[in-house]
Amino acid sequence: MVTGGSRGIGRAIALRLAAAGAEIILHYRSNATAAKSVASEIGKPVKLLEADLRSAAQIDAMLERLGSSSLDILVNNAGIWGNTPLGSTSLTDLETMLDINVKGLFWMTQAALPRLRDGARIVNISSTAGRVAIARGRSLYGATKAAVDSFTRSWALELAPRNIRVNAVAPVTWKPI
Repeated sequence: MVTGGSRGIGRAIALRLAAAGAEIILHYRSNATAAKSVASEIGKPVKLLEADLRSAAQIDAMLERLGSSSLDILVNNAGIWGNTPLGSTSLTDLETMLDINVKGLFWMTQAALPRLRDGARIVNISSTAGRVAIARGRSLYGATKAAVDSFTRSWALELAPRNIRVNAVAPVTWKPI
């Protein structure tokens, strides 16, 4: 299962996993056309699931639509990036970034946990912004990715008894200051 799989890094991950033989469950937030395009590129059956990851209820409902399916891989890719300069970031922008990048990732993983087989893999898409300042006005984004890194390390310990590996990948996708 790849969250945020209808474009960008999520699309590339879904295509690569499919090429390696994985059956793909593709999450998207609202652009069904883009998700269907990725499914068409994959060229074999893909389960498309829509949900706004800011909503725990939508995450739960999305996973219910999987029926009794289990998961071997969960790629937590969905996230947002934006300019949030200290001193002029709105409460709405603050809440949206935290809700998607931190709370949504946490709830998605917790809700999917009963479906993850022993020996499964969780891959969290992070950013080097979680470790170093990458640009002015991106401190909130960096903080959310630092949270992703912290979750990754803690979950790796928590899930080790089930042989579930948890890793983070931190792509470099920005222009330096």
